[in-house]
Amino acid sequence: MDQKIMEKICGPLGLGIGRVLGKKGRSFIEKNLRSFHQAAAQTGSNWLVLVDLDADECAPQYLHDHSPGSAHNFLLRVAVRELEAWLLADRERIANFLGVAESKIPFRVEEVFDPKQLIVDLARKSRKREIRDDLPPQPGVTAKQGILYNARMGEFINRYWRLEEARKSSDSLNRMYARLKSFRSR
Repeated sequence: MDQKIMEKICGPLGLGIGRVLGKKGRSFIEKNLRSFHQAAAQTGSNWLVLVDLDADECAPQYLHDHSPGSAHNFLLRVAVRELEAWLLADRERIANFLGVAESKIPFRVEEVFDPKQLIVDLARKSRKREIRDDLPPQPGVTAKQGILYNARMGEFINRYWRLEEARKSSDSLNRMYARLKSFRSR
């Protein structure tokens, strides 16, 4: 799902996505930040590293504490709380997709403690059976999301999510987009 979001963001900027590393969690990314930065500096290729915040963290402080260097083609960015907050930022479309009232979607999505959990909880109350069946985990399962969560949310990203609308309600998304525009000009 993360890659689909980044494709949707980078596409209008004319930025392609090459090799995707990670998918092993934030600890893997943090352990390898210096290596990623060195690779960017040595190859001249643009590198974007994207992480979610933990509940008690501040994005500027995280960037200050974890920035591995200042290569012009390396960008470390933070999704405030989770990438799902960026999806919630298009309130009208996510509400329609989930089959819930738009009033159930908060205006200040970056203040939602657990955006993914909010999506799952909203899906449980959906007017659409396929959303109720696919996004939440089945009863008795310890998973936080249903087995089709990523596929369904990927469908939302590809078909319905509006980047420009989401940028209006998500400061972290808007700031990342602005920084990516500077990659395009290099």
